[in-house]
Amino acid sequence: MSRLRGLSRGGKVLLALAVGGALFGIVTAVQADIPDGGVIHGCYAQFTNGALRVIDTSKGQKCLSTEGALSWNQTGPVGPAGPTGATGPTGPTGPTGATGATGPTGATGPTGPTGPSDGWFSGASGTVPSDGTSIVLTGGATAVPAGKYLVSGQVSAAALASGSANLSCSIAFSVSGLGGGAGANSFLNVSATAGATTPINGNVQVITGTANISASCAERSGAVAVPVSATVEVTRVGTLH
Repeated sequence: MSRLRGLSRGGKVLLALAVGGALFGIVTAVQADIPDGGVIHGCYAQFTNGALRVIDTSKGQKCLSTEGALSWNQTGPVGPAGPTGATGPTGPTGPTGATGATGPTGATGPTGPTGPSDGWFSGASGTVPSDGTSIVLTGGATAVPAGKYLVSGQVSAAALASGSANLSCSIAFSVSGLGGGAGANSFLNVSATAGATTPINGNVQVITGTANISASCAERSGAVAVPVSATVEVTRVGTLH
């Protein structure tokens, strides 16, 4: 103690630094091994006041015979998972996106079939000879394509200059391919005092090729030629009954 008093002030400072450095090294060395892999080892007095002290087992430190060993983890056990939190409120709707570019135009589809309805209206005329020969009036519906048709119209004759005649008229057709038709005969009587008009009706089916559809007339009795005129209406239908 007398030696410490004999030290100068500078010497006392150096001595204090040396002691402090030594204590820091000891504490650092102890802390380097405590805890041991996350486990802290300790001893507690079993028969007195239960005082607890920490030991470093890596340096061979052990509990005394009057002490009990006690170890604990530096980090406690993981707690149970907490309950799921409530669902948060729905966020606001985002802004509408920009309109996409217009797609390319699709290819043109095939032409559909011709519909069931189509029509022709035309006139025809001619002079019916007195010898009973049947003639087809010039005109009518020409180049009618394949299909099924209803035919209607009328044949008219003006009053004659002299004499009289009885005529038989009906629809007339010619097909460049396959086809057929039917129609009833209609009659008209003309004289010097009165003309006459009679309807004509029938149907025609053109399977291949085209058809010309008109009217035909023949003189059943009489001695004079008779000029006649006709109107012919041809209507395409889906089905003939």
